Amino acid sequence: MPIIVCPEDDRYVCIDGNTRLTIYHELLAEGAPGDWNAISCLILENPEQRDIETIRVTAHLVGAREWPAYEKARYLHYLRNVEFMDYDELIARCGGNRKLIDEQIDAFHDMNTFYRDVSSDDAFQVDRFSGFVELQRKNVKDAIFSADLGLLDFGNWIRSGQIYKLADVRKLPWVLADEEAKNTFINGGVRSIEDAIAIVEENRRKDTKSPAEKTTVAKASMAVLAQALLEKVKSMPREDYLALRDRNYETADQDVELLNDLAENLLDLLRDVSK
Repeated sequence: MPIIVCPEDDRYVCIDGNTRLTIYHELLAEGAPGDWNAISCLILENPEQRDIETIRVTAHLVGAREWPAYEKARYLHYLRNVEFMDYDELIARCGGNRKLIDEQIDAFHDMNTFYRDVSSDDAFQVDRFSGFVELQRKNVKDAIFSADLGLLDFGNWIRSGQIYKLADVRKLPWVLADEEAKNTFINGGVRSIEDAIAIVEENRRKDTKSPAEKTTVAKASMAVLAQALLEKVKSMPREDYLALRDRNYETADQDVELLNDLAENLLDLLRDVSK
């Protein structure tokens, strides 16, 4: 964990981590094995006194606690784009993997570029950060651009509450590909994406092969549906697999998102019911 310092004249003043710094000085003076000439640090440029006191109170009175996701991403962004730290060192220091680090950094950039209102800090809510992490999912940005929209639009949807539950960001490819749902979402108010998702799901139900099949599926038990899906996956023809993997048909992206959504909901259910 790096110490925290801020520049003062021609030196740096330690804000948090004095004990670690003292230990380094003592080990250096003793000639202990190892390199004690340098210690990792996070530099605060032009901090206000309130920022300094907040750091000290958090470290010494409140105690160590998990960083908020936005602050973790800010730190990763700083290390990668200001300190130019390579991925191996980032992973060693912060954990994770390259894909996860890139997602966090990109989410931090997108949130500050397309959501943050520079004229009012009150409009900036860091608890909306996970929506920008969801934005990094495969096909979400492509769906926005394909609908002749942009990331400023996305920032406005988050700010206005049209996307209120941030997990609904992953449903954007469905919504934007359905003209009726798209219009309901874009022209609606708070939580309008939820109405749009309902339209998509209803339109999908209408696309079943026959009324009889629709009735049969609706009445089937969860166990029967699970068994049928399991057999379907196990016996999936290779050409169908390749078409899905390579997105060789129009609704492939939506099918993958639907399967992802099913998998996540099944995992949640299993966690709840497992003993």
